[in-house]
Amino acid sequence: MKRSTDRILTTHVGSLIRPLDVMEAILSKVAGRPFDEEEFQRRVRAGVDAVVRQQAEIGIDIPSDGEFSKPSFHSYVIERLAGLEQEDARNAGMQYAKLETEFPGFMKQYNSMYRTMWMHAELPRDLVEAALAAPGPRSRVTGPIRYDGHAFSDARYRDVQSRRQPVRFPRSVHALGHAIARRRRSRARL
Repeated sequence: MKRSTDRILTTHVGSLIRPLDVMEAILSKVAGRPFDEEEFQRRVRAGVDAVVRQQAEIGIDIPSDGEFSKPSFHSYVIERLAGLEQEDARNAGMQYAKLETEFPGFMKQYNSMYRTMWMHAELPRDLVEAALAAPGPRSRVTGPIRYDGHAFSDARYRDVQSRRQPVRFPRSVHALGHAIARRRRSRARL
C-alpha cells in the first residue's frame, strides 16, 4: 500500500463529466434507441485514456475511469448481481425520507433536476426526455444474491491491460488488478 508522510494521497470516487458523444450514446441505450455499441466502446476507451492522463497530470494518485460507460452506479448492481430485478421507478425522485421531511422545498427542487444537472446542454432534448422516461435505477430482491459479473470484470481487466498508458501510477493500482485476477483464477479451480 502506498503511504505518504509528506502529503495527503489523493483520489476521487464517482462520475466525471463524460464527453458529449459518449453521453449521447448512453442516453440512447437507456432510452432503448439504436446506437452503435462498437463505436460507443471505442469512444469510451478514448475518453477514459484522456481522463486518466488528465488525472495523472494533476497529481491524482489513484485514477478512475470516471464511470464513462455507465448511466449510473446502479448499472453495476443490475449487471453484476444475480437475485435482483429492476423496477420501474419513473419520476420517483431520490428517496431520502429524512431530507424530504426536514427540507421539502429543497428536495422538490432537487428531485426535479438531479437526473439532468450534469448533462451537456447540446444534447438533443427529445433524447434526454426519452431517457428520463425509461425506468429509473431501482431494484428489488427476487432471489438469493450472488456475484454474477465475472464477464464484465474480466472484460474490464483485459481492456485496462491492453491499453497500458505511458502514465505512471502507484504500484498499488496494478497490484489490485492482479490480485483480483489471481483470486478469480483460484476460485475457478475449486
